[in-house]
Amino acid sequence: MSGGLGLLLYAVLLTWVSPVLLRRLGNRGLAPHLAVATWLTAMVSTVVAWGMAIVSLFSSVIGKENDASVLHLCLRVIGVARQIDLPDRSPVTLLVATAAATGTAVIVARAVRAARRLQANSFEHADSIRIVGTATETPGVVLIDADEPTAYCVAGRPDAIVVTTAAQNTLTPTELAAVLAHEQAHLDGRHHGILTVVRAIALNVPRLPLFREGVPAVANAREMCADDAAVRRHDASALLSGLIKLAGHPAMAAERMGAADSALVARALRLAAPPHPAWIWGLRIISMASIAITITAPVLGELFCV
Repeated sequence: MSGGLGLLLYAVLLTWVSPVLLRRLGNRGLAPHLAVATWLTAMVSTVVAWGMAIVSLFSSVIGKENDASVLHLCLRVIGVARQIDLPDRSPVTLLVATAAATGTAVIVARAVRAARRLQANSFEHADSIRIVGTATETPGVVLIDADEPTAYCVAGRPDAIVVTTAAQNTLTPTELAAVLAHEQAHLDGRHHGILTVVRAIALNVPRLPLFREGVPAVANAREMCADDAAVRRHDASALLSGLIKLAGHPAMAAERMGAADSALVARALRLAAPPHPAWIWGLRIISMASIAITITAPVLGELFCV
């Protein structure tokens, strides 16, 4: 059972402590792809550790295992005690494991329903856009008549990039091309799918910092990833000026990803003054080390404590 308690403790630490560290790694936007990877790794590791902890608790009861020997060894290693007689806690363990498994099943079911609802809303919005909008010469781009200058993409069957007539009139052809490249990068990278899952989980565990803070962090990093993809095809100044002109005019649907919706100031500074490659490589190394530690920590804990 001590293995299950260790996994549970690890899940708690990831949930409450890791957001502080992850914010520091991603606050400058030096390596947005790795920023997304670190947040997702922490989230997945938390879910896996929690699930394995529940399985371990059930196993300790079903197999009638006594964790005293393992706990005694750990206590002797740290010099706390030589021997402690522990009572049989199988009924309590079974009750805790059952309650945890039931609560987890409820959260998972609600998260799945939330994800399906968000996806359905996105598909419905994409269909509506094609009905009220006008197809352009650019495949997948739909023009709608609106006074607000905005551009965004929405996942559907097929996907759609939405541009308002106000945005078309406000942006120069070069700026519009850069903004469209940004939106296409979202669709090519399937950013909507990742955010849908993260948002669905966060909606059902709003008090857990890792998932609550992970939604805007992943969304902001994904915007920077799309910026980088657009800059590889178009001039950074064109994208920057396009974002500035669209600033203050958010997209018109909760399921969309708008070019000028998220972390605009940080993204503008990043585009205007790209970071030095040495800083980028340094953060990459730190981020990859963080991912490796997050994945291997439970295994290392078992090796040292069993």
